[in-house]
Amino acid sequence: MLPTGNSNPEIRDKGFTLIEIMFAVVILSFGLVLVLRSFATSLEGIKRAERVKFSSCLLEEKMEETKEKAREEGGIAKGNFSGEISQDYKWGINVKQGDVSEDLNEVKLEILWQEGKNQRSIFATTYLENKE
Repeated sequence: MLPTGNSNPEIRDKGFTLIEIMFAVVILSFGLVLVLRSFATSLEGIKRAERVKFSSCLLEEKMEETKEKAREEGGIAKGNFSGEISQDYKWGINVKQGDVSEDLNEVKLEILWQEGKNQRSIFATTYLENKE
């Protein structure tokens, strides 16, 4: 009979088999993939939140600019106006007769930006004095 290694049962049972190590590596690999995927999703969420926050600041700034211009000119005229803030951000204003009073125009200001293949927007509505 050929020797097959250590025949002492105490020494033979102290180590891990190759199959046990392979299963452990597979389980750890799946866990690592899930953690990395969660990390990437979190980074996307943070970028989206930063864009929305920046857009909100732009919206507030443009709304204050519009209110100031309406004060200086004695009101705001009806119509649609638009422009570019930067290469990535655009704005649009829709001014129409308000439902509240004939002396007030409804002013809807919208900030638009591209996010991947989708166009996103944020808007605010206020009422300003009718210029006409």
